[in-house]
Amino acid sequence: VQSPADALHANILALHSGCYYPAQRAPLLAWVRARLLTNHYRCLTESVARVDLHFLQYTLDALYRHGESQTAEQVIRAHYGILFGRKFPTLLETIGRGETDSWCHAWASHPLWWFQTRVLGVQLAHPGDPTRLLLAPESYAIRHAAGIFPHPLGDLHIAWRIAGDRLVLDIQTPAGVTIEDIRPAGALADLKLVVKENITT
Repeated sequence: VQSPADALHANILALHSGCYYPAQRAPLLAWVRARLLTNHYRCLTESVARVDLHFLQYTLDALYRHGESQTAEQVIRAHYGILFGRKFPTLLETIGRGETDSWCHAWASHPLWWFQTRVLGVQLAHPGDPTRLLLAPESYAIRHAAGIFPHPLGDLHIAWRIAGDRLVLDIQTPAGVTIEDIRPAGALADLKLVVKENITT
């Protein structure tokens, strides 16, 4: 897990792929978590030993797989907050923004995927069947979220908010799409679920 050199990328991939012994999981996760929470500083000051925007795709996937929605949200805020703070109108290739880097790079847009599949929670209930969906909204610090999930049969409109000890979920689904189960995750799992669902004809 640790070496004289900073092997953050290798450790993230081990976490992502499950390539570790059971006894290694906790120290591996703790080491990766600690490095990630200061990674955005290294992106600004170092050319090595840092994980830049493109590799956060694998990083966030690994964090969410291991129930680390708090760390995932902190990583997204820290890294993309730098771009927003500098008022860039596009997503950059790297946070450090070298002179040869692209100032409009598609690979930096992957937080949109995590917003749809984790924060809004839209997932396939059965792989290969897009008409049967699972909703598993997940969050640690977000208090409300709303968005549109594009679907071949029509858009899904999803919104949720925390109201006291309740999670109020508003869903609008197109005809032909079934929400088979709703399973909030992370901090949302402890709230009483209130669902309002409408089907678009």
